[in-house]
Amino acid sequence: MRQSLGDNTAPRSALRSVVNLARNGEADTALDELCLVIDCFAITLTEEQFERIGRLAEHFESDAPEETRLARLVI
Repeated sequence: MRQSLGDNTAPRSALRSVVNLARNGEADTALDELCLVIDCFAITLTEEQFERIGRLAEHFESDAPEETRLARLVI
């Protein structure tokens, strides 16, 4: 996902923060933040990326992908 952003530093920094949350054992919070970052910066997703986020959301019982309407960003 970061590769598709090119040199756009704001969303890349935000995604880096999400990765740090996950690395620090806060995966459920990282998922919610990931959805917010994707929504805020209108980052396009592949179908595979969207499905992965959906599986994580099911695992963590999160409705963040629906709340942020990520389906509209799938290409």
